[in-house]
Amino acid sequence: MPDLYTHTALAYAVPDKWRAGIPLEAFLAGAALPDVLAYVPLKLLVALRWFVPVPNWLVHVFVPWHSPAVFALACFLLSFLFEQEKRKKIFLGLLGGSLFHLFIDLFQYQPDGGYFVFYPFSLRTFQLGLIHADFWAVWAGGATILVLIKLFFMYSGTKQERNPDDSRQRL
Repeated sequence: MPDLYTHTALAYAVPDKWRAGIPLEAFLAGAALPDVLAYVPLKLLVALRWFVPVPNWLVHVFVPWHSPAVFALACFLLSFLFEQEKRKKIFLGLLGGSLFHLFIDLFQYQPDGGYFVFYPFSLRTFQLGLIHADFWAVWAGGATILVLIKLFFMYSGTKQERNPDDSRQRL
């Protein structure tokens, strides 16, 4: 499965022009947000099972949190942690990164069925199933190569002139 490194590295490799003024930091945080919402609590509860009994329903309650409706709400709520004039860009950055995360995840084959893309309107799962979830090295290696290519063109000056104000928007 693509991990947090892969999602943030692929998000970093997205050309600056495609982000359309959205702060890079918000886009990167958004790319990690769906896994943080869904899988961090899930992994903690599974680890907690070593010490105390945890019911199955409590473990599985976090699975639909890896869906657009849930992380859109989370992006909206997180944007209120920032000043009012920055909230819209922060929200769009978090949401754009989260949707990019889901886009990457849809390419993988999940033996358990896929992702709840239309939750809470449907409990059907969806996946494209092009790459098996266990091929994490392929994902991480490809992400690293894309980041290195972007960094090469950013710092070489051959493809584009580097302007620090254009390459990274400040929060």
